[in-house]
Amino acid sequence: MKNSYVFYRSFFDAIDQASDTEQLRLFRGITIYALNGIEPKLEGLLQAVWLTIKPQLDANYARYLNGCKGAEHGKKGGRPKNPKKPQKNPT
Repeated sequence: MKNSYVFYRSFFDAIDQASDTEQLRLFRGITIYALNGIEPKLEGLLQAVWLTIKPQLDANYARYLNGCKGAEHGKKGGRPKNPKKPQKNPT
């Protein structure tokens, strides 16, 4: 389960064209899907807007999963220092 997600201006621009009630349904649908993976049940124009937003949320989730895998390798400490190679002075 994720604790956050990225919300893009393009999402807002698309949703801003809908009525307040429709906007709420889309905002909630996006949030529930991004955080819990539960796809919203939408129809008509709301479904069309959703279908343009969903691929970006899926791509972000895949990037999140890949980052989690990479973090496990980072905890290992990285490559050992080469004793034959002098360290560069950062000055």
